[in-house]
Amino acid sequence: MSVSVPSGKAGSLTSISVTVTTIDIGTISQELSWRPADVTLVWKSDGYVPPFYKGKALESYGASFRVTAIPEFFTAGKRLDPKTLVYTWKKNGTIDPNQLGYGKDSFTGSQTSYIRGGDDINVEVSNSDGSIISTKTITISPGIPEIVFYEDSPLYGIQYEKALNGTFNLIAEEVALRAEPFNVSINNSFTGLNLDWSINGDSVPSFKDKNKIILRKTGSVGGQSTVGLSIQHQTKLLQGGTASINIIQ
Repeated sequence: MSVSVPSGKAGSLTSISVTVTTIDIGTISQELSWRPADVTLVWKSDGYVPPFYKGKALESYGASFRVTAIPEFFTAGKRLDPKTLVYTWKKNGTIDPNQLGYGKDSFTGSQTSYIRGGDDINVEVSNSDGSIISTKTITISPGIPEIVFYEDSPLYGIQYEKALNGTFNLIAEEVALRAEPFNVSINNSFTGLNLDWSINGDSVPSFKDKNKIILRKTGSVGGQSTVGLSIQHQTKLLQGGTASINIIQ
């Protein structure tokens, strides 16, 4: 006979007792107590997101990432210091010998699994004598970088609160469009990224490798132009993309 007993949150004491009455040997009692342990995994990519963006950068093909384990281990009601615990990290089922041992509460790696559609990162955490063990696995799946356009106003600055999609009405004599390449493995200086602008399919070499282009009206007659941008990481060849926007004059 078996029963299922829900455990409380990590560190909370759960106790059960069983009493069996038999004809031959009378009453038998047994009590069992435990404090469940848990570990949480959080990850961070080296991808880029613009200032004040409330989300985090997603993983891209070839990007680096860091996974941090946050264990909740208790003895006698006291939480154990994470640096005193033993960590064994696996990537796609293979132990990384360079990232295991006491206090190794973080794992650094890169996105390398193109067939599986993501990398499985597993950690086993235990105390020094192995009496408390907890494991956790997460899958980090890569996505595609995204280019988003914003207006860079001389009066209000970059208007991050309003992404430009589809079309933009050029009312003033000129406008500065800023491109933000979300999730690409770069820093704020855009080092290591090639940017190629075009207008109606023609390259604009004067703005090459710049993340901002300035557009001016070309007379009083209205019209429409398509501004395009192609980005490509110089070393991470699978990180790239294109985007365009129609400018209506």
